[in-house]
Amino acid sequence: MFASNVARLALLLIALQPALPQTPTLNPKDGQVYVLLPAGKFGMGCSPGDRECMPNESRPHDVEIKTAFSMAETEVTVGAWRRYRAATGKKPLPVSDDLRRKIWNEASLDDQMPVVLVTWNEARDFCQWAGGRLPTEAEWEYAARAGDVTSRYGVPDKIAWFGNNSGQSLIDVTAVSLNPGNGYDTLIVQNALKAHPVKQKLANRWGLYDMLGNVSEWVQDRYSDRERVRRGGSWRSNVLNMRASVRLYHYPETRDSTIGFRCVGS
Repeated sequence: MFASNVARLALLLIALQPALPQTPTLNPKDGQVYVLLPAGKFGMGCSPGDRECMPNESRPHDVEIKTAFSMAETEVTVGAWRRYRAATGKKPLPVSDDLRRKIWNEASLDDQMPVVLVTWNEARDFCQWAGGRLPTEAEWEYAARAGDVTSRYGVPDKIAWFGNNSGQSLIDVTAVSLNPGNGYDTLIVQNALKAHPVKQKLANRWGLYDMLGNVSEWVQDRYSDRERVRRGGSWRSNVLNMRASVRLYHYPETRDSTIGFRCVGS
C-alpha cells in the first residue's frame, strides 16, 4: 500500500511540473493549427476528490501515452469544413437544430465557429482527409488535463462556454437542465444559448482551447456495440458536465448542435 501511494504521489508531482514547450504547426490541408503534445503518464478517470463523478466514469487508473502526438488546438471550424468541401465535393452540414434555429455551421456566417450537427462517420472522414484521425478517449483526456490532476483545469467561466455563460445573460442552468420538466429548451431559445467562435476562452497549459466546453467532441472509442463516445461539455451543459473525466455517448449517426470534434495527427 505504501509503495502504491508513493508511486501515485510521484505521478502527481510529475503532472504538476511546468508544461514542456509545444510546437504549433499549420496543417495546409484543413488550415488548422496543431500542437505537439509530449508522451507521458496520467491518472485517467474520476479526478482525486471529485464528488461529481458519474457511474459511467472509470475509477482512477494510470495510463501511459507512449509517443508524442499532435492535436488541433481548437475544434474543427466552419472555415476548415469549407476547405474540406471545396476539396472533396461534400455537401454542407445542416444549419438547423431541433429547436428550429437556423444559426449553425455555414448559416452562422462565421468561419471561426465550431462545426456541429456532424455524425461520427463524417468526423472520422474529415480527420482522415486532413491526414489524421479522431483521438482516442485516453488521448483526449490526457490532452484536456494537460498535466492537471483536478476535474477542471481552470475556473469554468474563464475556460469554457457552457449553459451558464453561452447566452445573452449569465444564468445558473443546473437546476433547470437536470429536470426536463422545467422547460430548458424554452430557456435556451429565450436566452439565445449557442456555441461561440473558438479561442475566446483561456487555453489549458498545453495551448488547447475549448476542451471542456463550447461543443462536445467525438472520439474514436465505442461506448457500447452500437454507440460512440463523445467527451467534454458543450454550450448547453450544466457545470457538472464540464469535467475532464465526463463520458457521454450517442449513436454514430446522431446529429446534434452540441456535438463537434477535433483531430489528432496521424
